[in-house]
Amino acid sequence: MLIKTIDSFFNNFDHVLHVARSLQYKTEVYPADNTEYPGIAKDIPDPLKRAVCRKICTQTYMPVDPVLTFFRLSVPGPRAPHYVHTDLMTARYTLLVYMTEEPGAGTGFYRHKRTGMNKHPTEPDLIQAWVDDQRDLSLWEETNFVPMKANRAVIFDAAAMHCALPTTGFGKDISDGRLVFTMFWNPVL
Repeated sequence: MLIKTIDSFFNNFDHVLHVARSLQYKTEVYPADNTEYPGIAKDIPDPLKRAVCRKICTQTYMPVDPVLTFFRLSVPGPRAPHYVHTDLMTARYTLLVYMTEEPGAGTGFYRHKRTGMNKHPTEPDLIQAWVDDQRDLSLWEETNFVPMKANRAVIFDAAAMHCALPTTGFGKDISDGRLVFTMFWNPVL
C-alpha cells in the first residue's frame, strides 16, 4: 500500500496555520455513514485547495480530483466514532498534513491480529470483525507509524486500515490541540 511522507509540505506553513486557527470548528455529520465527527472546519479557501492539489500532483504524478477537504481538531473530550478505519467510502487516496506536533502522536497503520485484514474489507465476516473490533487497539498490530511533525504530509491509499493517534487527541484548544489538514481525493484518469 502506498504510504508517502513529505516534510515541509506547505511553503507558507505559518500562513496556513493562521488560516486553520481562524476557522470555526464544529461537529459535522458525514452523509456517507450518517456519523457525527467532532472538530471539523470545512471552510477551506479555494486557493489553498488548489495549491494542495498541485503539490499532490507533483509528488504523486497523478492529477487530483479533491472529494472532501477540511481541518480536523482533536482535543480530549468528544472522540472520533471510529479508531481503526479506512477512508475508502470517500475517495481512493488520503492526504494528511499535520499542523501541530506532540511526542507519540501521528498516524498508525494496522493489521487485524485475528484475521490479518489491513485494508477495507469486502467479505461479510471481515466487515463484522472490523465493526466489532475497531475501537480496541489491542486487537490490532501496528504495521507502520508516521510521527506527527508540523508541516509533515502523509499520502496513502484510502483502503489502508489506520488510526489517528493518540485516539484521545491532545491539547486543550486550537492553540495546542491535534490539528490536521485532510484531503480525500481521486486521481483524474
